[in-house]
Amino acid sequence: MKKLRTSLTALAVTAASLTLTAPPATAHAATEMGCQTSRAVLDFRDNTTGRYYCSGVHAVGKRADYFTANHWSGWLDTSTGDILFCDGERFSMLGVHVYNLVLNETRAGWCL
Repeated sequence: MKKLRTSLTALAVTAASLTLTAPPATAHAATEMGCQTSRAVLDFRDNTTGRYYCSGVHAVGKRADYFTANHWSGWLDTSTGDILFCDGERFSMLGVHVYNLVLNETRAGWCL
């Protein structure tokens, strides 16, 4: 797990390998560009679960305890900064507020 303190806009502009641009400040729904049977999963503090099957920007607006990427790469826009993730990662978030989840259509350039 890598954290960046840059804004989503700066990240989208400087990371030439991304297939997504920065999400609009008022994103309310996902803009789907590709879907798969594998899902990214957020386990929320309120004992609910978010499952995301399609690439794009997903407005979340909740506190999360765990994240599982499965076959996705992308980033989480959170109250503690952006968290980049790659396929197969699972990590604890301990109640961090997640504003947006961004799932790349293709593997992110920062993933080896």
